[in-house]
Amino acid sequence: MGVHHGSSEASRHRARRVIAGGALDGAHPDSTTYILDSHAGQPATLNEWSATQPEAALGEGTRLPFLFKILAAVKPLSLQAHPSLERAREGYAEENRRGVPREAPDRNYKDEWHKPELIVALADGFQALCGFRAIDQSLKLLQHLAALADARPSILIEGFRDQLENVGIEVTVRDVLTRQPAALVRALVVASRSNDSQVWAAEAQLLLNLDKYYPGDQGIAIAALLNFVTLRKNEALFLPAGNILAYVAGLGVEIMAASDNVVRGGLTSKNIDVPELLRVLDFRPTRVLYVEPVTRAVETRIGNVDIMRITLRSDRPSGCVAA
Repeated sequence: MGVHHGSSEASRHRARRVIAGGALDGAHPDSTTYILDSHAGQPATLNEWSATQPEAALGEGTRLPFLFKILAAVKPLSLQAHPSLERAREGYAEENRRGVPREAPDRNYKDEWHKPELIVALADGFQALCGFRAIDQSLKLLQHLAALADARPSILIEGFRDQLENVGIEVTVRDVLTRQPAALVRALVVASRSNDSQVWAAEAQLLLNLDKYYPGDQGIAIAALLNFVTLRKNEALFLPAGNILAYVAGLGVEIMAASDNVVRGGLTSKNIDVPELLRVLDFRPTRVLYVEPVTRAVETRIGNVDIMRITLRSDRPSGCVAA
């Protein structure tokens, strides 16, 4: 049974556009996959097939439990987090009660599902921000940047550092996201330009890169507190609910629970909802959750979904599939 992402010429154009922009989805209401050789009386979409013939389509359940995307980040993507299953259901019901249209740009909860996800790098150099760095390491980075800055910017960075040390991550992040301290962001960026050593070089370049695309954004200050990783080809990261993240650059395969719930806090022109982001965030410092492949399979930790790399004959390309 062949499938296609969209049914009309317009939807085929959208499918090409989505692929070029970096995503190809599965059976979500906002991204329907159509069956190409559907016969009269047979399901026309993957959603219908899953609902009416679950055993044939899925083996078990009545809903395809994952979305599958090819992600091509040519510039940094939004600073965001995904809710837990409990919060997704609460948020979805709350926005329904308020009468927020499902397609409204300021709606956070398009469905009542959580969205843990895993990213597998398809090429060397995939960059991501994922979770809060250990406080002692962030203090060292901020001390390094303060030493590079002139008097006034140095005072601002030192104040940021002292706040982190004295009151912790949660209060510091809340203050940055609600106060939006433009002078602090400028100070961090200017100090990063002065970094001419290998000490914290990747982090300094990250802040400069973020400022190039999102000048003055408060997310730049938050990025200074996050784990910054660069994946080699076939390396993977797991990103659970509540984990703050941003994909910075690179090509990868993304597998996630079938949800479109995203709460953003910066580095974007899309809707930002700081109070809701602060509600769903897990502020605990965390190690980077690398996922090691087992033979050619990667366990996603998303229910019964795994991702595998399959190498075909030498005259065919290799690829990644979800199962």
